[in-house]
Amino acid sequence: MSAHSSNPISRIPFSAALFSILRDDSSYLQHLNLITLDPSIFSLYERIYDVYFEDLDLIPEGNFYDIQFEKLERNPVQGIKNIYKTLDLDMSEDFLRRLENYVTTLDEYKKNDFAELNEVTKATFYSRLRRSFDTWGYPENPVQNELP
Repeated sequence: MSAHSSNPISRIPFSAALFSILRDDSSYLQHLNLITLDPSIFSLYERIYDVYFEDLDLIPEGNFYDIQFEKLERNPVQGIKNIYKTLDLDMSEDFLRRLENYVTTLDEYKKNDFAELNEVTKATFYSRLRRSFDTWGYPENPVQNELP
């Protein structure tokens, strides 16, 4: 199973904040500098998606399900049901009940809110990850926080 974001650009600010924490550099936490964004963030995504696309054919048919993260986020119970059905996994009534109960606890969850990326950063990310955008049908210049 794979959950990819329907808007790859939305991952950049999150990754920059994560890199900041991992490097123990609090500067990103206070103000994410999108002009001097760490180039290793772009390299990381390039490597991740290159390996993803290279290895995808190695997964036997019926052992993989790809879902957009935002679709899973919008309707997690149905998304999980689709995953189980596609992968031919049994879903017990007890599991489904616990899943539905858990999902109701997420109503008050507030996601991190990051500043909009500047056009140069978006263009750089798009040019370096064009295959991902093209494969999954993402627009070249998506609105960062827009759901499909």
